[in-house]
Amino acid sequence: MFMGNTMKYFSGIGIFVLVVCLPVFSVEAQSTFDPPNILWIVGENLKLDLGCYGAQHVKTPHLDGLAKEGMRYTKVFATSPVCAPSRSAFFTGMYQTSSDTHNMRSHREDDYQLPEGVRPLTHRLKAVGYTTANIKTMNGEVVGSGKLDLNFVNEGKLYDTDRWEELPKNQP
Repeated sequence: MFMGNTMKYFSGIGIFVLVVCLPVFSVEAQSTFDPPNILWIVGENLKLDLGCYGAQHVKTPHLDGLAKEGMRYTKVFATSPVCAPSRSAFFTGMYQTSSDTHNMRSHREDDYQLPEGVRPLTHRLKAVGYTTANIKTMNGEVVGSGKLDLNFVNEGKLYDTDRWEELPKNQP
């Protein structure tokens, strides 16, 4: 008697959970997912010199507006004190010592490849439908692409473009 009631109870819970969770796993729910737009701004030696971080001596109204409407990171740090290894870590999501990219510009001449299975962030973004760009501006003018010194040789194109006008409209 006890076993029969217990089975009915847990069967009822199982059916309830299945019915409640089914919409989460449906094709329609997955197809209506709208991926967020990502604008990744990199500035060398920037520190917290933006109004959105409390800087008073510099005016950055456009960046402050983006920060107000988007996501602002407040607890970040670099795992390397120099730029190329820092970019390597950011692009791979790995400590530089794990990917052998920890020495400054250590693989410029030897065609160093990332360990098997490790792909740069831009490749992962492209795989899920994002268009990637590396656009460098100086004094308001587009002057080509930003730094590509990553301490490794990338397989294929790292970015889709380095021009604003080549970015597709209404696409992440």
